Amino acid sequence: QDNKKGYDFFLMYLTSGKSSLFADSEIKSSKDTMIMRMANDPGTVDLLTVSSYESTGLYSMVGNSLLSSIRDEESGSYAWVVNDKYSLAESYDIAEDQLSVVFHLRHGVKFHNGKEFTAEDAVYSISRYNNAKYSFIDFDNLSALSDYELYVPFTKIDASAVISLGGIVMCCKEAIEADPGNTLNWSKNFIGTGAYKISKWIDGDSVTLKANADYWAGKPYIDTIIVRFISESTTAFMEMETGNIDVLDNPNWSSVKAVDAGDYEGLIKHFSAIDRAAMHLGFNCSENSPFSNLLVREAVCYAIDREELNYGAYEGVAETCDTIVSLVYEDVRHYGDAWPYHRDIEKAKELLEEAGYPNGFNAVIINYGDSADVLANQILKNQLADIGINLSIESYDTATWQSIMSEQTQGWDLWLRNYTSTGSFTKWIKNTVTQNTHVSSENDPSFGELYELCNQALGTLDRNERASVHEIIQDRWFQEWLYTYCINQRTLHILYADNLQGVERYGYYWYMLNAYFD
Repeated sequence: QDNKKGYDFFLMYLTSGKSSLFADSEIKSSKDTMIMRMANDPGTVDLLTVSSYESTGLYSMVGNSLLSSIRDEESGSYAWVVNDKYSLAESYDIAEDQLSVVFHLRHGVKFHNGKEFTAEDAVYSISRYNNAKYSFIDFDNLSALSDYELYVPFTKIDASAVISLGGIVMCCKEAIEADPGNTLNWSKNFIGTGAYKISKWIDGDSVTLKANADYWAGKPYIDTIIVRFISESTTAFMEMETGNIDVLDNPNWSSVKAVDAGDYEGLIKHFSAIDRAAMHLGFNCSENSPFSNLLVREAVCYAIDREELNYGAYEGVAETCDTIVSLVYEDVRHYGDAWPYHRDIEKAKELLEEAGYPNGFNAVIINYGDSADVLANQILKNQLADIGINLSIESYDTATWQSIMSEQTQGWDLWLRNYTSTGSFTKWIKNTVTQNTHVSSENDPSFGELYELCNQALGTLDRNERASVHEIIQDRWFQEWLYTYCINQRTLHILYADNLQGVERYGYYWYMLNAYFD
């Protein structure tokens, strides 16, 4: 919850490790160097300019933001929290009118150059994000109330404001201003506050990180982390087999299956967790489309065997989920046994007949060419054929596919697409679902109420008010709206050395303070 004095949170470790706020000085790592594999060199840790899988991972080890991203074990969803060993804010106060927030910053945090982190650095860092995405910030009046109090006024109430602020890259104002044209400030010479600092960056080859002895939560147990950029997963796994890599991010599924089968017992272990993205089947709900009828949308959901689809097209990269959106959003409900749609061909046919399509109809699903999605579309084609819906698959380049989906209401009926974001899922419903399913109050009167519920949730920073709206939407989604149908949640896989303990991984973030070799 957003509260004023902290957050009760849960930590999920790759392996069993210490879970205290500060490092345990009694732990001694048996090895002083950890070697990680990443697929690509992002060239920067500046998430304003390059927000990639690898850039986020590197930044999370060498820098901190106001909040840190963790996974709530109880709900399974991601959360942004204050007052843990990776966040620069100890707490925050939201104004009564919800048009500003004051972050109370941690004392004694030092940048890698020895300068103390203050609210002036936070003001400078946030000011760099003066763009449309952050239009809710009143940048003209953003200020430091004191060395440890950051005042952020808003131009409007935005439910995701605190979370959006929480992930901004915090940088050293003095270091950046000293050489503003030097892009190395964001790679080889980046000055952060993280548990590790950049020692050497060899373009296209590797980054060497050294433990920050002055890290406010204690010095990391492992002295050196070498991140090697190896694009080919098979090559990376061969390196791991010989002990030259300790952490292999994004391995081949064949390697994961070999580890799970026990072929590398005592040498390599496997960890998996949810990724940020969820795959949705979207319906064209525009006027005169068969899918503007809720009964037809329900029939399709009854015709789909999600387990067969996920195993056949997404084995290893996704798991069948029981939520209506990705778990990265707040308040996402696990339906469990209450999930309403399991493959039932007779039920699907009854619904189609009731909707006026006793013999089915022809439909088009648009695809942008990803190999797994192409296979998924073919599986969907076969499944829907069982209820008389004859599905044609039309593939396009990504830009054309997106244009058709958002700008055209004719010539297509369905799409498969991954979506990810953070904060309130009502923003996704209001914007993305409206734009890409073309539902409106004119062709679906019930949508007007959903739209207002979305506005209600997006118009408050009060956590409990948003939660109550999120509950209403999830209570009624399947019975009244169902403009998209969640197919699966993407999965992250990591292979790691059997003797490595205490690594934390949340989404794209790597937290290494408590990592050690036993």
